[in-house]
Amino acid sequence: KAKIDCFCFHSNQTSSFAIFGKVFEQIPAKMASSTATAPSTDPGPSSSSIAPKTAAEKHAERMARLKNLHLQRNEARVSNHSEVLAEDERKKLPTNWEARKRQADWLIDDSKARAEAEAKGLDYNRVKLMKVSAAEADRFDKLKSKKKNADPGFSDYEAQTARQYNRLIKTMEPRDLVKYEE
Repeated sequence: KAKIDCFCFHSNQTSSFAIFGKVFEQIPAKMASSTATAPSTDPGPSSSSIAPKTAAEKHAERMARLKNLHLQRNEARVSNHSEVLAEDERKKLPTNWEARKRQADWLIDDSKARAEAEAKGLDYNRVKLMKVSAAEADRFDKLKSKKKNADPGFSDYEAQTARQYNRLIKTMEPRDLVKYEE
């Protein structure tokens, strides 16, 4: 069995059929579209069925579109300006503003909770600890003990001398200041 290369070429006036690159038949395009198996490119309803628009209608449509675009541009300009002002206000704030605001909010919430607990006659620390799970409390205690018994290691001689001095001061016995002053 031999494989045959065949294609169909459609133009506006004629339709050509070719096998192995040779043109065998040329027929008018109207007849080819009715007999050919290639998909037709039907543009849809003919332009004669749609009434042409007058110049005034076209002008009115263009003006309506222009007005709509003008309104959209103004909305974008106003919103962009407000965003620029908001960004400028944010840039004028100190760099640590968000952290300070979070801390201030926490302090306000904490003082409100303390006042509520005091009004109910409860100990605020116990009420606060009731909201903490045992696992979180253990983790917090471990972190606290690590900070307490942290071994800073050797960074420089000055820090090592300061640590040795503090360690020796802690081990000294309290002196009798009355005898010392005599």
